[in-house]
Amino acid sequence: MKILAGVVLYDPPASTIYLLQDLKAQGCELCIVNNGMHVDQDVDSFVALVDYFLDPSENIGLASGLNAIICKFAAGTFRYLFLFDQDSQVDKTFVNNMIIEYQNIASVDKSIVCLAPRIVDIKRPPSSLIAKLGNVIKSKKMLFLAAVTSGSLFIQASFSRVGLMDDRLFMDGIDHDWFLRAWQNNWSIYFSLEISLLHSVGDTFLEYRGSFKPLHDSPLRHYYIVRNSIFLILWKKLPLRWKLREIFKTFRRILAYPLLGSNHFLSLQMVLLGIFDGFLCKMGKASG
Repeated sequence: MKILAGVVLYDPPASTIYLLQDLKAQGCELCIVNNGMHVDQDVDSFVALVDYFLDPSENIGLASGLNAIICKFAAGTFRYLFLFDQDSQVDKTFVNNMIIEYQNIASVDKSIVCLAPRIVDIKRPPSSLIAKLGNVIKSKKMLFLAAVTSGSLFIQASFSRVGLMDDRLFMDGIDHDWFLRAWQNNWSIYFSLEISLLHSVGDTFLEYRGSFKPLHDSPLRHYYIVRNSIFLILWKKLPLRWKLREIFKTFRRILAYPLLGSNHFLSLQMVLLGIFDGFLCKMGKASG
């Protein structure tokens, strides 16, 4: 049974090497896409560790990077594919446990195209409620809910059924688009309540009425998040219930990013540009 694990790199943290080493030790072949590294980062250490090193010589975006990994997966004899963000961390049994749970679900539900782990933000402890649920229920099918791509498990049929990531988005909203397209075409996404992935969600978080909202500080991320949300709402045929919820979230982001970001004026500029480009369907990599 061949397993491919893929990561798109862009100025990766030091912990990425440990992620790759853990995945290698768990039997995965590794494919990484180099979208850019600091000049002082040791590229050779990544090249020596992985099986497939894809270097497009420029930042082609997260969506196109993921698609390059997916194409490598589809062209091979791999049975399973894991996609990871560069700042995720796994335990020593993550790969095996995910595959066993996927196989158990697939034995009773042939419509499954993805199993997503339970995301635990590295910056704060997990919810005790979710932890208790995880001891009782191993996985759950939650209609029209989008998973985080990192740590998610796919099979060969996943992409022939749903398609590739939409590279017009460049970054942000990619996971929402793919998972919602899967739901619309009657393919199922399952969420593990027992298998955890440590992941950094946002640069910080805001506690509001007992819940934690991730907050990004980069004005460029503010641009992509706002632009892509508007694009998905206006220009894509996605579930209405998701669009109504996303409209509320987008209004909240438009107000929050300039107020809470460290560079208020630049964040305001990028949010306004994101609104403009989203309405005009001006997609791809941000200009300038």
